[in-house]
Amino acid sequence: MPATWLNFYSNSPGVWQPPQDDVLEMGVDQPITPTGATVRLHETSRSGYVALTPTGGALTVCGDAEVFIRIDFADNTFTYLSAPLSTAVDVKNVANLRLGIVAPVGAVGSTGPVTEVRYRVVVNAHLVYEVL
Repeated sequence: MPATWLNFYSNSPGVWQPPQDDVLEMGVDQPITPTGATVRLHETSRSGYVALTPTGGALTVCGDAEVFIRIDFADNTFTYLSAPLSTAVDVKNVANLRLGIVAPVGAVGSTGPVTEVRYRVVVNAHLVYEVL
């Protein structure tokens, strides 16, 4: 089967307030046919940024978006692979691939009583894969 390109783009604004989770996770799933096939992951990459604007205090620690592949196996187990991937990897017994983004949106590592954080997550991620 020829190589396939899977893409996920996010331009997600929002407002974080306590006690919401301080990270935002989103992504796209790609079921593999036939279930249990061997999949060659050729490459992953990403571009973009995360902007955070706190109210009530300063952010002393923040990060950028993490792009990952969640590999769901046919035996109902899973593992994660972080982007970027630049060397092809063959993975057996694959049922589903999830191209995902995790981004900080809350007051992790803050000083003072941060009452809200306005955020925008602008990230484009891709995965090139092949069902063998």
